[in-house]
Amino acid sequence: MNEDQIIARTVKTGGRTYHSFPMKPAADVYNDLMHEASSHLKNCPRKSIAAFMVSSVTDAALDSARPLDADYWCANLVSPVKCRQAVQTIGPCPVFKHVNLVVVESGPHSALKGPVKQICHEHKFDKMSYLPTIERGGNSASQLFNLAGQLFLHNFSLDYERVTAIEETSPPDKIQTRKGKLLVDLPICQWNYVK
Repeated sequence: MNEDQIIARTVKTGGRTYHSFPMKPAADVYNDLMHEASSHLKNCPRKSIAAFMVSSVTDAALDSARPLDADYWCANLVSPVKCRQAVQTIGPCPVFKHVNLVVVESGPHSALKGPVKQICHEHKFDKMSYLPTIERGGNSASQLFNLAGQLFLHNFSLDYERVTAIEETSPPDKIQTRKGKLLVDLPICQWNYVK
């Protein structure tokens, strides 16, 4: 960390650049693809999500009614991650005062786990938990199921039908969804801890 309180460290990216200006060509292609994809979703109903979020792109609380659209995600690709500022915005914010505070890192690895925990410790944000989406080298599907389970344990409501659904592509470019099942009737195990 330097005098501007900027956390800087080498992240394993395989030599690729993320969250910086060299991503601009990829962001332009991504923007076009997102707009093309969203044109196919115009008739799909969107659920309103009652979640509060502080962006590490803008370090400001986002309105839950505002969708995270192509422009937002393109800005994410070319902008530095404002981790410290975002976490510092969450801590004292009155919106988050009486809620279950969980930082979910969306990315291919838990690169910000250490910095988030350090910032929380430094500012005495004791009620804030950190959850990664994916850890490098692990099974992505299992890890996303684990994230869903952790969010459940933190009292977040999830659409379990969507979480457990199996989606498969079938010709011609249609997605077929099979419903998964939530097991609620597992046998009770009596653990014997005495040996």
